[in-house]
Amino acid sequence: MSACLIEEHDLGTIPYLEALQQQIIFAQRLAQDTPDKCYLLLAEHPPVITLGKRTDPAAIKDSSGIEVVSVERGGGATVHMLGQLVCYPITRLPAYRVRPYIRMLENTLLRLLDRYGIAAHVDSYNPGVWVGDAKIAAIGIRVRDRITRHGLALNVNNSLELYERIVPCHMPNMVSTSMRELLGRKLDLQEVKHRLVRYFEANFTLM
Repeated sequence: MSACLIEEHDLGTIPYLEALQQQIIFAQRLAQDTPDKCYLLLAEHPPVITLGKRTDPAAIKDSSGIEVVSVERGGGATVHMLGQLVCYPITRLPAYRVRPYIRMLENTLLRLLDRYGIAAHVDSYNPGVWVGDAKIAAIGIRVRDRITRHGLALNVNNSLELYERIVPCHMPNMVSTSMRELLGRKLDLQEVKHRLVRYFEANFTLM
């Protein structure tokens, strides 16, 4: 994946379904582009519950007043809300490189969190990034015709209350945390975003 051109697009605060449509548009564009290219879409979403393709409907405890969207990504139920940083890389993977791609996303988050003094780790049985027993970032992707969609969601400044409305990632006892909760202060989301892009670029070329 060396010498790959990464093109960053900040979608700002955007409803989830609109961002989903943007992923489709960029995936179609990539299908006509040169192979060595990656569109990196960054966003925040108003509150929404999303369900992976194998999510049990019972994973929703309370959806009152909250949009619920079923999507074709891996993983179970998760939530998005303001203050959470979502990243959708749209790129073409070499054959059989899905697992290394997921490891690359995890490593990007590990490096970013380490920059803020947060000692995070990954779990070989449960995708995502963890701090102790609490999950701080979710990863769920979809690969079709070797082109990726969906991506990662990092809890930065967001409230964690919405997680109580679901059984996240098929794990009834899962606890969530955020950078703000761990550091005891609100972070500059734009700064976190820029650093995420920088670490993504560095890790992406190592695939």
